[in-house]
Amino acid sequence: MKAVKVLIADPRPRGAEALATVLAENPRIEVVATALTGAECIRKSALTHPHVVVMDLKFRDMEASEIVEELVARELKVAVYVVGPEVSKENPLLMRALKAGAFEYLRCRPGEADTAALKRQLANTIFVAGLSASKQIPCKEGTRTPPDLEGLLKSRELVIVGWANERLAELPDLMARLRVGPACDLILVVGVPMDEFEKTMSILSEIVGPQGRPVGQGVELSGGHLYVTPRRPQDLAIERSSGGRCSLSFVERRTPKETGPSLDRLFQQAAQQFKKRVAGILVGGDGSEGTKGLKAIAEAGGVTLVDDLSVELLAALAKQYPDGSIPSKVVPMEDLRILLKEIEPGAA
Repeated sequence: MKAVKVLIADPRPRGAEALATVLAENPRIEVVATALTGAECIRKSALTHPHVVVMDLKFRDMEASEIVEELVARELKVAVYVVGPEVSKENPLLMRALKAGAFEYLRCRPGEADTAALKRQLANTIFVAGLSASKQIPCKEGTRTPPDLEGLLKSRELVIVGWANERLAELPDLMARLRVGPACDLILVVGVPMDEFEKTMSILSEIVGPQGRPVGQGVELSGGHLYVTPRRPQDLAIERSSGGRCSLSFVERRTPKETGPSLDRLFQQAAQQFKKRVAGILVGGDGSEGTKGLKAIAEAGGVTLVDDLSVELLAALAKQYPDGSIPSKVVPMEDLRILLKEIEPGAA
């Protein structure tokens, strides 16, 4: 019999580690991930597909009921077990979590999970929930309509992807076997510091082959290139020559806050130079970078995309642009992988 896969979400690092240690003693249970925030819980649940999520009532960014509602909206087949020191029938946070779809709860103070009785209760409840479809959060029919994505990137001459550091583990899978056609350039801005970039570039080079190369001063945007750059102290600018060709260059900032984050400036300049022929894509982050740049691309008629696991980023965009115009589409990672195929050689 396969083990029941469990994700543990606890705002206290020691709490998550302690519970993971206790559950790891049971051969019927496999802890596949831990999370310290609501957004991390949602993202890792979608990536690891646990049978059961064990979560506390309150995180710095969300309460349990909000996390459950988001898991329901994503149609994940998972059971939610609320465990924590503040769990009680008198706590309105618990009542909201149960109403949202959590199946059971347990009050467990720090250190108590190590007692024999609670160990048995935790393990038995989790194991039964993992095998029972009736314990899963309710699925809402039609909560996610497959978006009409076909053709979004086919006519773009420049695609810029901003990739946050916390999502770095997912990047190789997306970039595997990707090839850029002669009509388009792709710029990948990876959220790693300069001193870690060489290792990241080495991994990407093995995946994408010789087409992938680091951004250098004066490199041309003439189609067929896949440029990669870390977050730099300089801004990455796009310049157009008198002959009409565009190239990339590094521009020093006179003051740290002169132009804001470099990703915003890159998006804004791309919008100025390429108009509707540019696409801006963000994966991860908290909304402090790139959102103004997405607005510039949208106003120029370009396409703006955010993956559906970028919970904090999407919340920031909803606050900044409540009309829902940005991004153009919210897409699952698998759909983003399919979309990027449109910039490959031979894509009609």
